[in-house]
Amino acid sequence: MRAAFLAMVAGIAIWPSGLTPAAGLWLSPVSATNVVVSSPTSGGGYPELPPVAGGCVGPSADNFNANHSESHLAVNPGSEQIVGSSKFFFDKFSTNYNFYLGSYKIDGTSLSHSNNIVQGYDCSTTETTPGVLNQRMPPSWTNTTDPNVAFDTKGRVYQTMLPFNAFWTNLHPDGEITVSYSDDLGAHWVTGNGAQALEQVPNSSSFQLGHVEDKQWVAVNHYPGNKFQDHVYSTWDIINGNVGSTVKLRLAVSRDRGQTFSKAQTIVSASVDQLRDQFSQPAVDPSGDLYVAYANIGTKSTVADMFVTRSSDDGNTFTTPVRAASGRIIGVGSVRDTNTTFRDGMSSRRMGDRPGASRCRSTTTSPQGASPITSNRRWPRGRMARWRSRSTTGGRPAPLMQASSRRTRAGPTSASTCRSRLTRTAALAHPLSGRT
Repeated sequence: MRAAFLAMVAGIAIWPSGLTPAAGLWLSPVSATNVVVSSPTSGGGYPELPPVAGGCVGPSADNFNANHSESHLAVNPGSEQIVGSSKFFFDKFSTNYNFYLGSYKIDGTSLSHSNNIVQGYDCSTTETTPGVLNQRMPPSWTNTTDPNVAFDTKGRVYQTMLPFNAFWTNLHPDGEITVSYSDDLGAHWVTGNGAQALEQVPNSSSFQLGHVEDKQWVAVNHYPGNKFQDHVYSTWDIINGNVGSTVKLRLAVSRDRGQTFSKAQTIVSASVDQLRDQFSQPAVDPSGDLYVAYANIGTKSTVADMFVTRSSDDGNTFTTPVRAASGRIIGVGSVRDTNTTFRDGMSSRRMGDRPGASRCRSTTTSPQGASPITSNRRWPRGRMARWRSRSTTGGRPAPLMQASSRRTRAGPTSASTCRSRLTRTAALAHPLSGRT
């Protein structure tokens, strides 16, 4: 299926046809082309620096005509239809932290495409009176961030959203967690849960250091006939204290395709040995078990452990977390890996559930109870190692966890990295050959 080999980095970026990789790097018989799927679009936004409450301006021709970043995509199961999401930077230049999430509607067969911002979070798409910009906060926000998309079995695509107000000036409230869904492949989005937030502290200041929502994700049970079919699982962080001295993970579940969500619950609490439980990524296996992978990071440390916890009762209760891997994260503070675009501080773990629904950190097809988790680890001189741990017993404790590694080189573009990972995900790694 062609869509399984597509990776979007503000476009469908794959290893170009006829380009021969350097000796010893990735080789593939796959012939592919690059298709840019981003184009200028319009929406409301804040031109001031810093943004001012009531200062949102309405759409103008191509006022979202700048960079895109942090892309993610999902393939509608059984089709060649793809929905992607990324940050769309506002105005002509990307010199400020000024963006909203947008979506891409992509046909994997014809390669036709369109894009737009995700409606429901700027002053123009939240209007209650036609032609009158909605300056209230919320539903209007200065930013939305951290793209993530997943389909159910009926073609509805979901995204857990993080709308927030600029944290470099004093605005109210700070932020919230919501879920949006689309029934037309991302062209139009509806805010789920009756347009009510899953998590928010009313009238909180954007300067606050406690109860800060961040790093949200979504998973959907996309298995026809499963007892939890089309249930939607949203997870996110709650950060407390300066530099995130403690972080806990939260979850809410929808059992009616996004119309309503359960009351948010803490699924992993900060503890003496796990102070910062961050960057959750949920996934569902064919039996309907829900897994949540996350990273535990020491304060001001580059060492991280990757944990997995499992729910067999639709997200009501979870097992004691199992440590799946350990290593150094790819950036802390101002530290970044050379020649990469990895987000600062992310230990980059990923639960695998199905092909074609991942970022460049690609997932694999797993039999029931076989749950792979991948993570990045730092090597000297800017090299990265990709480590893969796999449980064949539903995430039960070691020694049943098997670990293997695959080596990647931090190249100058994301295209080669995405292409090499998306076209080789079937087997365990060969640590020194760069093959999987």
